[in-house]
Amino acid sequence: MERTDRWHRCECGESGLPFPRGLPIVARLSEWSNVYQELFNEDPQCQKHALNRIAIWRCRVTMRLVFDLSNSVPQRLATAIDCTSQLVCAQLQETRARSEGALQSRDQELCMGYAMVLVRFVNLLTEKRQTKFYPLPVHAIAEELGLPQWLVELRHDITHSTFPSLSVLRQATHQALQWLKQEYWEVQQRALVQDVSELTGQRGSAVVSVSDLLQNWVNQQTQVSFICHKYFQISTTTFS
Repeated sequence: MERTDRWHRCECGESGLPFPRGLPIVARLSEWSNVYQELFNEDPQCQKHALNRIAIWRCRVTMRLVFDLSNSVPQRLATAIDCTSQLVCAQLQETRARSEGALQSRDQELCMGYAMVLVRFVNLLTEKRQTKFYPLPVHAIAEELGLPQWLVELRHDITHSTFPSLSVLRQATHQALQWLKQEYWEVQQRALVQDVSELTGQRGSAVVSVSDLLQNWVNQQTQVSFICHKYFQISTTTFS
């Protein structure tokens, strides 16, 4: 857990969250939970919807860079989100080829797609731990992060040796996604749930469902709006 927490603080801080800073924490949790659940859903349509949402997150970052919105959105999209979306895209390409009966004819194309995102996945995660003066071996950084060593070896094979088969690349992509799910998405989900739990005052329960947290927050906002409108003549749109 200590290793996960270290990586989480480095990768999952406020600078990596794809939300405007003024967006309420409950709204962040709702949007995050929807994308998280759809990304790791077996339904290709759900995955495509999640990828479209991530594209919007990426646009937020781009708009910040173009218009210098320094106080509204983060400087970059978290590396883990970027890697997850590309790995899922590679899986969807194979799903489409399979549905069209073109798996065999597109074997080389699919292998190249998988290989590219897997190499990028390992490179992006490990290079964040490199220092300017003392470069570390990739396998040593991967071990510190808890990244399966065979993914590092597969990266080496793709770059310098025999090109792996489609079945091997498919299995590697699945394992990379499972690692991202455990080390990033679930950790970030728990952090957001904890933030909302503290916001809504539900600290006593060890496990509080996302739906319960959201409903509690909505009820609180409705009560506040009603009181302000009735006793202070403040429009409820102020809180919408």
